[in-house]
Amino acid sequence: MASLATASILTIVDKIIERANEVKVCQDHMKLIITSLTRLQHRLNDKLIVLDETRSQEDLVEILKAINEIVISCVKNENLLNGMTYKDLESVLLRLQYRLAQYESNLANDCEIRVQILSDALQNQRLCVTKSSDETLIQRLDALEQQTKKNIIEKLCHLREKHLKTIESYLRTCIELHQWELIPGLTSDIVAKVANFFYRISSREQMILENEWRSCKFPIKRTFIRFKADKLTPFERNGLQRLLPEDEDNMVQDVHTRRERLREMWEQLVSTPYTKSVVKTDHCSEDYDMNEEQFLRNKRWSTILGDPGSGKTIFVRWLVYHLAQTLLLNEQHSTDYGPLRIPILIRISELTVALKEQPSLTLFDYIGKHKWMKEPIVDDSSISSDNISYALQDYIQQGQALIILDGLDEIHVPDQRLKIINIIESFVSTYVQTPTNSSAINNAYLNKLLDDPSRSGGNQLIVTSRIVSYHTTSLSGQFSSYIIRPMDTKYITDFVDYWFFRVHQHIIDMLNLPVVNQAENHSEALKKELEKTMNASLLEMASNSALLSCICTVYFSQLDGSPLPTQRFLQYELIVKQVLNLWRIKVPTVDQSQVIQILSDISFCINQNPASNFINNEQIKEVCIQRTKTFINKPLVTTDDINDFERQASEMAQIICDDIGILVPRPGSLYGFLHQAFQEYFTCLKLIETHTPIKQKRFITDVFDRDNQIQLIAQVLSRHVTDLRFRIPIALALGKISSSWSQNDFDDLCYELIQAQYEYDCFLPLGAYILITCVDEFVNYPSNDILFDALERLIIAAGQHKWWIVCPFLLDQIINVLRKFRQNIVSLWINKFLS
Repeated sequence: MASLATASILTIVDKIIERANEVKVCQDHMKLIITSLTRLQHRLNDKLIVLDETRSQEDLVEILKAINEIVISCVKNENLLNGMTYKDLESVLLRLQYRLAQYESNLANDCEIRVQILSDALQNQRLCVTKSSDETLIQRLDALEQQTKKNIIEKLCHLREKHLKTIESYLRTCIELHQWELIPGLTSDIVAKVANFFYRISSREQMILENEWRSCKFPIKRTFIRFKADKLTPFERNGLQRLLPEDEDNMVQDVHTRRERLREMWEQLVSTPYTKSVVKTDHCSEDYDMNEEQFLRNKRWSTILGDPGSGKTIFVRWLVYHLAQTLLLNEQHSTDYGPLRIPILIRISELTVALKEQPSLTLFDYIGKHKWMKEPIVDDSSISSDNISYALQDYIQQGQALIILDGLDEIHVPDQRLKIINIIESFVSTYVQTPTNSSAINNAYLNKLLDDPSRSGGNQLIVTSRIVSYHTTSLSGQFSSYIIRPMDTKYITDFVDYWFFRVHQHIIDMLNLPVVNQAENHSEALKKELEKTMNASLLEMASNSALLSCICTVYFSQLDGSPLPTQRFLQYELIVKQVLNLWRIKVPTVDQSQVIQILSDISFCINQNPASNFINNEQIKEVCIQRTKTFINKPLVTTDDINDFERQASEMAQIICDDIGILVPRPGSLYGFLHQAFQEYFTCLKLIETHTPIKQKRFITDVFDRDNQIQLIAQVLSRHVTDLRFRIPIALALGKISSSWSQNDFDDLCYELIQAQYEYDCFLPLGAYILITCVDEFVNYPSNDILFDALERLIIAAGQHKWWIVCPFLLDQIINVLRKFRQNIVSLWINKFLS
């Protein structure tokens, strides 16, 4: 009788499955029912289970009856469903599916199998609900996108007609302001020589080039930027902000109190659960790189973070140019970045200046009255600032604007920065919302579900900042942060090709030459230089777009494709010169020599601290104060003089820290050099700072002064020979001296360096070792007598102390250095040594 009941139930299950496959509504949920029924069939068949004639059989029949009624109702009338909504139906099906799973689990004897059956059922339900929710969301977004497209077209047309003259003038000015960039260092005489070398131009064409190149600009047609999402969550970023001191400039000077404050800060850090990810140097997501299209389409509130020279401002200017040009043509209503929006680019530093004059000014009120680099945003005297404000504000109120705020890091005073952040957040809460009236400050989960600016339209906002400056004082809420990554080898190669092609093409277009662009031939040697392992530090600098542009500028003058100087000092010197020339365009009033001396003092101060590679703001100010005193050089110093020193030092410290781009903020309210090569270069300058009289004259008539200067520098170099942090700066210093001193002066310095006594001279003559291993850095070699003396000291020490047994790597290093010498030097030394 029991087996007969089982057969009857299996027949019922077969019929239900057959009907369920015909159902057209809630198909994913119905598939869960079908899967559970099929599993139950297999279990009843495979195990030959005899159903209990009472409770067990009745329970299953009740479940099957309920399922059958639902299935029949859905097949007969899928629209009415006996008064149920689709949501009600989904809920009922999920409950019935779970009851089937419970029944199936009760048939198993093994406890683990029972748990697995129920776990699988719940997991399948979760996946089904998620899929259903996603499909519903996609359907809503699709419908919203279609409605948005229609609304955008209508609004843009209406706004264009309403503000025709004003907006067209604004767009033309945007294009003119942001389609060009200057490349400093490309002087007209250098360009004329290059043009003559590659294109054999006439003397008349050379004159034209020299005259017209002075005002030359280059179009911004592409960028070389890779983005990665910042892994720091808003919770972690806001927590980090609370942990940092409000104003490091006002930190107490008393040593005991400072230590106590630092101890308290570390206790906070240790006890805070989210600081582990914060203290990592790389906050970037390791998943994949993002291009600008991805985050512009998907994120309504974004921050672009990067080191100085990484391309933040160039990118947003290029974006403004692209959008303005598309809008002015008035031929389309969307781009690769989503719906077309009017671009509004504002320098935060200029907003700060306006706030000083009008403390109650809001960002919304400032828009339209803003400028770009002090240039007006409408070049039409018949259009007032009120007119342009009204037009742009109208676009914002209609949700048709992309607002870009450039340079949050340029606001250095903490109170001012906090005020700017509050102004931005207030503006976002009011004007940069999702279509559901949510802003970046509201619920994060709902924002992610309901907002996709490429489909839903509405305003967007982007803020740019340097990385560390942003992490210390960041925007709250759900701003998505994207970090500009260093360029890899492919990007560097593409950048070099583009840079040279653009310059060469500009020469051709300016002179209307019927020739083939020779940029590829001109740039090939530079690309080969960057591939050399010996130029690893140069390649590292080239990963920054601004520094790579400086390197290209330096190499552009190499007419015959000759390589860059092999000596690192000369390479760094050329690049630093270009970086400072770029800075001088922005801040022309500051003495460049003072900046170099202060950077040298800072690098030397950092190098003397073996525990850190950074310097704090107070130390930078102290360096500036001491250097300012030497600049003024007053015999009698008054109180007013001291106040003036401090004022000038504060101004210089701000320029050094925030404007030049060689010294950059690092975690923990500290500063460090953008690249290690810069630190080594400026430390080298400090080491040889006292040699000015010798540098200025190839021959010194005052023997006492000459000897004194040589001994001073030899003592400075010898003092740091045993410190590994000074090895490269010393090598650079010897390279610099070899290129600028007379042969006799250089020989005397090398002799002093060799003769100096060091702690481990008995095993390794350190002065001789340093001199010989710097052979790559020499522009001019010391005399043979000096080289032979150094080599003899080394070979004698090697024999006495059996280097080939005790430290064969040291012997190998000396042998490798000997291979780099000119062949005749080595042979002459061997003959002399053996004679």
